[in-house]
Amino acid sequence: MDFNDLPIPFACVATDMITGDEVVLRSGSVPTAMRASMAIPGLFSPVAIGDKLLVDGGLVNNFPADVLKEMGADIIIGVEVTSTKDVTIDDLKSLPQLFARLVINSTSAKRVENRSLCNVHIIPDVSGFGMLSFKSDAIDTLVSRGYKRANEFHDQLLAIKQAVDASAGHPVGKTLRAPRAMNLTQEDVLLQTITINSVSDRDGRWLRRKGNLVAGNRYTQDDFEQAINVFRGTGCFDEITYQIKESDSSNLNNQLSDTYDLTVNVKPAKPHVFGLGLRYDTEEGAALLLNLGLNEKKFTGSRLNLNAKLSYNPKINVTYTYAVPSLANFNVAYDYRNEYFRIEGANNRGMNMSYYQHKASGYISQFHLLNFSTKVGLSYTNTNYDFSSMEGSFLDTLVFAQNKLVTPFVNLAYDNLDDTYFAKRGIKTSLTARYHIDLHPSEIALDEGSKGRCFYLLYDFQSYLTPRNGKFTFIPQVYGMYVSGLPMYYNLWTIYGGEVAGRHFDTQLPFVGLTSVSNAFNNSTVFRLDLRYNFYGRHYLTAMYNFMAHLQYLLYYQFSLPDAFDFNVQGAGLKYSYASALGPISLTANWSKTNVGQHFGLYFSFGYTF
Repeated sequence: MDFNDLPIPFACVATDMITGDEVVLRSGSVPTAMRASMAIPGLFSPVAIGDKLLVDGGLVNNFPADVLKEMGADIIIGVEVTSTKDVTIDDLKSLPQLFARLVINSTSAKRVENRSLCNVHIIPDVSGFGMLSFKSDAIDTLVSRGYKRANEFHDQLLAIKQAVDASAGHPVGKTLRAPRAMNLTQEDVLLQTITINSVSDRDGRWLRRKGNLVAGNRYTQDDFEQAINVFRGTGCFDEITYQIKESDSSNLNNQLSDTYDLTVNVKPAKPHVFGLGLRYDTEEGAALLLNLGLNEKKFTGSRLNLNAKLSYNPKINVTYTYAVPSLANFNVAYDYRNEYFRIEGANNRGMNMSYYQHKASGYISQFHLLNFSTKVGLSYTNTNYDFSSMEGSFLDTLVFAQNKLVTPFVNLAYDNLDDTYFAKRGIKTSLTARYHIDLHPSEIALDEGSKGRCFYLLYDFQSYLTPRNGKFTFIPQVYGMYVSGLPMYYNLWTIYGGEVAGRHFDTQLPFVGLTSVSNAFNNSTVFRLDLRYNFYGRHYLTAMYNFMAHLQYLLYYQFSLPDAFDFNVQGAGLKYSYASALGPISLTANWSKTNVGQHFGLYFSFGYTF
C-alpha cells in the first residue's frame, strides 16, 4: 500500500546498517516499516527490507521535519520528545540511556537545522522518563505533560487555524484523504480468504482449525491475536505477522463488498536447539545443565530431546517424540536420577538418604499450544535405596526397600506467566493423577490393606498479581497432594522442603524455611503467600510465608477446620534477587518451625534452571 493512501499521509525514517544512509519508508507494509523505524540496536533485531538491513532512524535523523517538507507540507508543527536537562555521568548507566545520548549527539546538527523548518516547535517535559517508559503510570504522566505544554502554544496554533480558514475562504473542517481506517478493537470484519504462507497445505489447515479461523465468519482483533498466540505456542516459528486487506472481489451489483482477506506470514524456526548452563546453590553445589533438541522446532515428524544435569545429584532425560499436529504427540521417554541428600524427621533426625531410580514411560501429549499442556500415559519405575547410608534408621527394610511400580497417569497444566522467574501477572497451575501398582508388594503392605496399590492427586497453583503494573507483586500459592491407599515406600510419601519443587522426589512440595527434606502426613497441603517488591531496576526483595494444612482432618474428622491448619509446621523467608544476564542471583534468609524443632538458615543460588 502507498502510505499516502492512509487517512493521514505517513512516512517513517530508518537507518540502513549496511551503508549508514537514511531511508525514508513511504510504501509497502506499514507495520513492517514501523518495526524497522523503531529497531533500537541492542534491544530489537534489525529488519530486512529488500537489500537493506534497517534499524532505528534516530541514528541519522531524530527530528525529520525535512521529510515532511519534501512530502509537500506547507505548515509544520514539530513535537520534539527530547530531554533538555543537563546530563551527568550518573545519567548514563544503562544501555537505553547511553543509546539515547548517542542519538542526541550524532544528530544534533541536523536536529537544529530541522527545528528552523517548524512553524510551531513544542518540547514537552519528559524529565524522569526514558525511551522504555511504557508503564501505564508513565504514559499517563507524559500525556498530561504534553497536553499542558501544547496549551502554552494555544494562540500560535489558533493563528495557524485562522490563516488556513482565510486562505480557503471558509472554515476548514477535518478532512481525510481516504476513508477512515477500521478500528479492529471495536469493529469486526468478514473474512473472505485466509492464507498462511510458508507452511504445507495440511499444516495450514491444522493451524486454521486450531486458531478457529474460518472463511465466511466475522472476527475482531482479539480473535486474530488469539489465533496468532496459538501459532506462536507451537514453538515452530521465529516470526509471525498478519495483514488484513479489503478484498478485491465484488458483489452481484458490482459494488465493492465489505469482505476482507487475511494473510499470515510465518518464518519457520531453525529445527535444532542447544542450551548450556551453569548453576550453583548451597544445597547441591555446582551443576552443569545441558539441553539438546534435534528437530525440536520441527512442525511434524520425529524429534529427540536430551536434558541432563551433571552435579552431585545427576539427572538425565531422553525423550523421543513423533509429532502429528492433526492428532497429537506420541512420546517415549527414559529418566535416570541419582540422589543423595539429608532428611529431617521425628524419628530420623539428620539422616542421610541416597537412592537411584530408572523410569521408562510412554505417553500421548497434546501438540503443544500456548499456555496449555496435557499428557496421558503409562510409566514403569524402578527405585533402589542405598541402605549403607541408613544404618540404624527405622523400618528401613520396609520404607526404603527397592520398589518397582507401574503407573498410569494423567497430567494437565496451564501457564500464562509473562516471565519465567520474575513474573508480574498470570497463572501457573497443574494437576496430576497417578495410580501406582506395586509389582512386588511386601507382606506388611498387604496386611495393612493397601494391596500394593495407591492413588495420587498432585496439585499446585500460583497466581501473580501486580496492582496497576506497579512495583509490588502479590503471589498466592498452593502445593499439595491427596493420597488414597497406604504407600509403603519413601518415594511415595508426602515430602516437603526446599525452594525447588520436585528437587529430590517428583512429589516433593516446596517449603520456605526448610532447606532439607522432611516427610508430612498424607493429604497435606502447603499454603504460601509471597510479597515481592521491585525496589530498583532488576533488584527485587521478596517476603515469604507458608504453613501446612492436613486434609485428612477435613475428610475424616467431621470437617474440623481448626485442626486442619497445622501452624506447628510453618516457615518464613526474606529473599533478595537480582535478574542478571547470566541468570537470577538470590540470597534467602529463612526460618521454619516443624515437627523436629526450629530451623534458621541461608540459601544462595545463581543461574537458570532447565
